[in-house]
Amino acid sequence: MGIEENKRVIETRVKVLNARDFDSWEALHTDSAFRTAPELSEPLKGRSAMRQALEASIKALDYRLEIRRVFGEDNWLCVEFTSNGKNIGPICTNCSTIPATNKEYTNISCVVFKFEGGKIAEVHEYYDLHNFLAQIGIS
Repeated sequence: MGIEENKRVIETRVKVLNARDFDSWEALHTDSAFRTAPELSEPLKGRSAMRQALEASIKALDYRLEIRRVFGEDNWLCVEFTSNGKNIGPICTNCSTIPATNKEYTNISCVVFKFEGGKIAEVHEYYDLHNFLAQIGIS
């Protein structure tokens, strides 16, 4: 698949995430997909684990994504997102649970995706974790 087809996969991923259609979201990933991100001490491995983490994050952070820009090469895409949301539930970390602050936030992230067979195989997410935590009152 080419860059334009991969862009459509990402557009669909955002659309179904914002609609909270987790089955469709999960189906966009390979079985062995994995995700790295600032809040993770080690990668999430497998689309089922990624889905579970997504559902937990939605319970804690009611948010919507918007695509700002996309560019790519071969089977890789780099996507800049804006996330707007509110901390409505507890955030569970590796060592503790942080109660909801009910504060709103806006976060900009950059995510690098690798595609295999028209599905997302790798997700490498980058954002300012400190700024995000400060916005929701945790720092």
